[in-house]
Amino acid sequence: MKDPVSEYAAESRQALYFLDSIIEAIPNMVLVKEARDLRFVRFNKAGEELLGLPREEMIGKNDYDLFPKEQADFFTSHDRWVLKSGEPLDIPEEPVDTPNGKRWLHTQKIPLLGPDGSPAFLLGISRDITKHRMLDRERDDLIAVASHELRSPASAIVGSLTTLADALGDAIPPDASETLALTLENAERLVHLLDDCLDMSLLTAKNLRFDADSFDLARLLEDAIRLNGPYAIRLASHYTLSDSLPSAPVRGDRHKLMQALTNLLTNAAKFSRKGASVVVSLMEQGESYLVSIEDRGPGIPEEFRSRIFHRFSRSRSDATAAMEGSGLGLAITKRIIEAHGGRIGYRCEFTRGTTFYFTVPKASDVKNAQ
Repeated sequence: MKDPVSEYAAESRQALYFLDSIIEAIPNMVLVKEARDLRFVRFNKAGEELLGLPREEMIGKNDYDLFPKEQADFFTSHDRWVLKSGEPLDIPEEPVDTPNGKRWLHTQKIPLLGPDGSPAFLLGISRDITKHRMLDRERDDLIAVASHELRSPASAIVGSLTTLADALGDAIPPDASETLALTLENAERLVHLLDDCLDMSLLTAKNLRFDADSFDLARLLEDAIRLNGPYAIRLASHYTLSDSLPSAPVRGDRHKLMQALTNLLTNAAKFSRKGASVVVSLMEQGESYLVSIEDRGPGIPEEFRSRIFHRFSRSRSDATAAMEGSGLGLAITKRIIEAHGGRIGYRCEFTRGTTFYFTVPKASDVKNAQ
């Protein structure tokens, strides 16, 4: 007669072996952390090869034991949000320093529930997208050359059309006037697109240095809200500063950070429902300041999330099809934030809204904004 306990133990070992075989065969990095202290409890072969660390050195440790503090803060903040919210999180681009150099990952983090229904573990699945980023850089070089060569004639066209319209004035027949106005509008859009392309190429250039000085991020955020307020009002929205700090000293290029804030604020107003408030906050997060901009829009379609920070990426959903834009705003914003030593990401609930957030190191921790 078979022993039920022994039979159950054998079946359990077989199930664990089967699960281990699946995890080891997955070509992407797979990790599991326990929820309380975020210590690694599982790690697969693909992860070992990617990070250049044997799992024996990782099991039982957390991110602060393995990575620089700023990077560990970035990883841990995402982990804690997933465990607190109980919702998965998609991170389109995540830098990781390895013995073989910096790698870029597309990561998904998922809470694993325990018997009581609360998160007991965190599952992470990461795909190496470093090669894709290298191809993006080559494309950036081509775009930079083309944009530089095209901007001068495009600007000349705008100038000529403007001069023609001013010179002829009311003498232009109504049909011709409408055509001229439409042509001028499209020519100006072309110049703006080329400006975005040039911005993108400059921000991805090697050894780019910003005009760095010390300033108050809290005041800059207030200025950005005030200057972009009329844009939100035109879209039947408005900005609300829910939480802030008396002061937030940082060091960097205030004009580039204003550009990043403007991109995020105008995007939030553009995609929010009419009458909705875009909620803005500024708070401390370890050695950095955290800025959050929360809209009340349709959310980001699932199929678009992995490309949200890519160049020329635009959602084609019904809710966003009518929105104009080059698809470069978020890519430019990401480059600006990373050049200041910060990180950018987002949280999204489809049909309920999206929160974009970024960090900027405190002034004492920024030696040279690049």
